[in-house]
Amino acid sequence: MIVLGMHRSGTSLCSQVLSLLGVDMADEVGQHPSNEAGHWERWEVVALHDRVLQILGRDYWSEAHDFPLPGGWWAQPEIRAIQRELEDFIRTRMRPGHPFGFKDPRTARLLPLWTPIFRALNLDPRFVFCVRSPSQVARSLNDRDGLPLPTGEYRWAVYNTECWRNLRTEPCTIVYDSWFTDRDQTLDRLVTFLSDVVDVDRALIAQALETRIDRSLRHDGLVPTSARQPALRYLYELLGRPDKNSETHAAIARFVEQFGAFQQLLPFEKSVKAAAEREAGQRAAEERVRALEAVQAQQAAELDILRASLDQARHEVQMARQESESWRAEYDAAVQARDGAIAEAERHAGDAEAARRDCESWRAQYETAVQARDGAIAEAERHAGDAEAARRDCESWRAQYETAVQARDGAIAEAERHARDAEAARRDCEAQGVRHIVAISEAEAEIRRHRDAHADLQQWTAAFQNGIASSWSWRLTRPLRWLGFARAVLPPHPDQTDR
Repeated sequence: MIVLGMHRSGTSLCSQVLSLLGVDMADEVGQHPSNEAGHWERWEVVALHDRVLQILGRDYWSEAHDFPLPGGWWAQPEIRAIQRELEDFIRTRMRPGHPFGFKDPRTARLLPLWTPIFRALNLDPRFVFCVRSPSQVARSLNDRDGLPLPTGEYRWAVYNTECWRNLRTEPCTIVYDSWFTDRDQTLDRLVTFLSDVVDVDRALIAQALETRIDRSLRHDGLVPTSARQPALRYLYELLGRPDKNSETHAAIARFVEQFGAFQQLLPFEKSVKAAAEREAGQRAAEERVRALEAVQAQQAAELDILRASLDQARHEVQMARQESESWRAEYDAAVQARDGAIAEAERHAGDAEAARRDCESWRAQYETAVQARDGAIAEAERHAGDAEAARRDCESWRAQYETAVQARDGAIAEAERHARDAEAARRDCEAQGVRHIVAISEAEAEIRRHRDAHADLQQWTAAFQNGIASSWSWRLTRPLRWLGFARAVLPPHPDQTDR
């Protein structure tokens, strides 16, 4: 099921009614401020149709849109590729046993594109032709697209004549005004047209249409009901006849043929193309100018930014200079402090050098003292050795003394024994008295001699002890003994002389 007709001719309303009757007409309602009830179109089909018109140089918004399509346009390779896309789309969307359809006003001009598709898919299409007064269509296009009214009426003629030129079967004609003047009869016409395809409850559909057909959306009260050109009024009267007989078809065919011939006589296409190219060039130039102005404005803004950055940099340089002066003053002060510190350090270094030299001197003196100490120790040790030798000699003399004492004691004992013997002998032999007296005298002399020797030994010991105490080595080793570097050499105690 295919809905045909010029833009703003009630095709969306008819597509919505067909959906109520059970025909799959759209995937999305597609509401828009220009069509509050929705467009009820398949947007994939619309997009492919727009691509075809663009390839043919007949884009909807171009000045050449209303010119006839080029001869044999459907055979172009780019168009064939789009045709295959449309065929694949219909094949994948149709479901067996479910009525399928679509609506797009562009189809009215592009029917030759669809004939091979219907043949390839083995389809028997049915067409619903929507027609509306050219003056109302022109006014609606002017409100929506800003299209001039004469251009809108002429475009109405282009769409409708091309549609009827390519139709091969009788369509179901729906006049837009009939939805508001005779809704039930218009619905009956559609139901009858689809009676072998859908089975519907007419009362239920009529109730649904009561809410779907909003009379407030019909803005025709201030618009003239007839076109400005008599020829367009005549064509509208022919197309709006619900039951067209052979005479009506012949009249429509003559008008379509004459309008086509009229279009071929128009010598304006090249001029319009040239004007369009000039306009496009002018628009491109204006775009370039705007781009250059934008670049200039951007450059001016960047220049302002650079100037601001330069001012900021100058300010920062000034601040840096001031900070540099401050740092320089601090640096000079630091240099002066450094020089003072260096001078102080040099003075301390001189003091340290003097201290070092003093230390070296004291060290030399210390080493000299150490050497002297070592010499004194060696001398003391030598004197100690001498003292030890003297001590040993003293011990030897003491031993000899003790031997002499023992000999003396023995001599005394012997003398006493001899005295006793002598006394006995005197008693026994006075004759020997003289001899004994002489012996006694000799013994006494010996005793005196031993006593003198003992006295001499005591004197020598005392002299030895005094000599040791007053000797030069004893005095030299006194500081060493005080420091603890030399072994103390003690003189013998005077009491030991009697031992």
